[in-house]
Amino acid sequence: MMIVVWSVSYIYALFHLVLGLVQLKGKNIPTTNSIFIITGSISVLLTSLFLGHTFTWITLVTVGFFLIQIGAVRNEFLLQGRITLSHQMVRFALFLIILSIYSLFN
Repeated sequence: MMIVVWSVSYIYALFHLVLGLVQLKGKNIPTTNSIFIITGSISVLLTSLFLGHTFTWITLVTVGFFLIQIGAVRNEFLLQGRITLSHQMVRFALFLIILSIYSLFN
């Protein structure tokens, strides 16, 4: 089960890392938004080094997901002029599911 949790969070982070780098090169989004997403992605990617250290893993995942979330909210507001609450709740639910499964099986 831990492999699934790690894989899902790793794919999520890789997706957002690529997204942040594309946005950074595209110049359509402010640099700060891209930096939030890139930094959050790197934080989540670093969790693979700390699978046995619960506190460090939870800290890195939490910081990473919140940085990605901040960048996503800012992007959504910039591009659409509003924040879609249902979209942000799905992102937050994914974070809670990953954190809960890790806490249960570690």
